[in-house]
Amino acid sequence: METADNTITKSKQLIDDGEVEKAEEILNSILEDNPSCEEGYLLRGQIKQKKENLGGALNDYNMCLNLNAENRKAQTLKQIVADILNLSNNFHFEDPYTDNEHHDEL
Repeated sequence: METADNTITKSKQLIDDGEVEKAEEILNSILEDNPSCEEGYLLRGQIKQKKENLGGALNDYNMCLNLNAENRKAQTLKQIVADILNLSNNFHFEDPYTDNEHHDEL
């Protein structure tokens, strides 16, 4: 039977090989059996971030930080995701059908 360390290592290799779906399945299994696996949350958060599931990534980074508030990588990745979410909420797209400036041109 594989240890958690071996399966974490296997997950990292799968991520490096671009097989993120398989890696995520393994990490889900690890975290189900061992919900205090800090590195599992960190890696799964990175997978979710790659898949543009930013809310899920943020949740996993928070779980990692709940287990170890000093985890610098989780702190950094959490801040990056928070910045992306903040930036995307600040975009304003012009709509020629509703913006007064362009309405007269139609």
